[in-house]
This record gives sequence, structure tokens and C-alpha cells, in this order.
Amino acid sequence: MARLALKEKILEEEKLTAYREQFSAIKEQTSRLYEQISKLNEKYQELEVKKLSLLTRAHAAKAIKQSHSALSNFDTASAVRGFAKVEGYVQKLEAEAAASTHFYQFSTGTKSAAIQTDLLDAIDKELAKLKEAK
Repeated sequence: MARLALKEKILEEEKLTAYREQFSAIKEQTSRLYEQISKLNEKYQELEVKKLSLLTRAHAAKAIKQSHSALSNFDTASAVRGFAKVEGYVQKLEAEAAASTHFYQFSTGTKSAAIQTDLLDAIDKELAKLKEAK
């Protein structure tokens, strides 16, 4: 019986040694896996930063491209012509306003006939110039 107990003790000690070796190996593998996970996590963070950087650069490039496209489509000659038209129209309105003021004053008799005739001639000349400009 003592032999049987010693035999079991020796077998159990061998199992214990095997289990300790397995535990040590598993602990070492687990440690390596944690290191790999940590490295992968760091790499993932780097890639996320790079992704954001690339997205920012892409948006900036797209904005620059759109602004260049808008500037190249802008026709300065037509804008100048448009402003010239508006300016001519404003001058015409101003001349008409001046004419109506003079006609009003003429009809009320506040100015002499000679001054009125000179003024009407000047207005007619201005209107002729405006018509020629168009």
C-alpha cells in the first residue's frame, strides 16, 4: 500500500511538473499575444491618423480645384460689359432726371428762355452720346 501511495505521489508530482510547464508555456504565449495586440493597436492608431490626414488633404485639394474651376469659368469681359451697361442705364436715368427738373423749372418760368434753350441743347447732346455709346 505504501508503494502504491508513493507511486501515485510520484505520478502526481510528474503531472504537477507537466502542468507547471504547460502553465509557463501558456503564460509566455499569452504575454506574446498581448504584445502583438499592443503593436497592432499602435499600428491601427497610426493608420487612423494617416487616414484623417489623407482625408484632410483630399478635401483641401478638392476645394482648391473647385476654386480654380470657378475662377477659370469667370468671364471678366462679360462682367465689364455688364457694368458698362448698368453705368449707361444709370447715366440715362440721371439725364432724364435732370431733364425733367429743367422742364419742370421751364414750365414754371423760373429761368430765362435762353438758358433753357442752352440746357435743352446740352441734354440732347448727352442723350446722343449715350445712344452712340450703346
